[in-house]
Amino acid sequence: MNKLRAKKPIAATRDLPNRLYREDQIARLARIRQAKNEYLKYLIIEEDRIDLLAELVDKRFDDFHEVLMDHQAGFITTLQLAPRGWGKSTVGTVISCVHEFLKDRDLRVLFASETSTQACNFLGELKSILTNDNIVEVFGDLKGDMWHENGINIKGRYTARKESSVMTTGVDGAITSAYFDVI
Repeated sequence: MNKLRAKKPIAATRDLPNRLYREDQIARLARIRQAKNEYLKYLIIEEDRIDLLAELVDKRFDDFHEVLMDHQAGFITTLQLAPRGWGKSTVGTVISCVHEFLKDRDLRVLFASETSTQACNFLGELKSILTNDNIVEVFGDLKGDMWHENGINIKGRYTARKESSVMTTGVDGAITSAYFDVI
């Protein structure tokens, strides 16, 4: 009976280096993950790598999208045509909006579309990207105090504004006494 009791502390002592090694490896992996996230954050925000942002949320970003974004950046008003399903709205509207919010949380955006339903659909896609697990891991929780189907606030705004971070409207809708940075 005494021999069995004596073996347990010895076995536990032998496992101690393995446990310490394991905990050290877990801590190292956590530091590597944090460094990777900080580097991704730097590339997306400071180097304007919207392609990495799209990859982070599992959205397609091809050469076409690169040309689309370059053209959009070069002109204040523009019309870009491409076939259905190529991701014009996803990349040109929603992903680029997320990118702008990551750079400036005080931004005010209006999603205006032919119908308010379509504008709300854009907002729904934006909300799903902002709450994506990969986005939350890299950039933190962005879900603000207001999170409705026709408007949201982004967490981390520095300036108190009467306008929401994002509002929606259709052609028949009226927005009075509101100011937006991006429409």
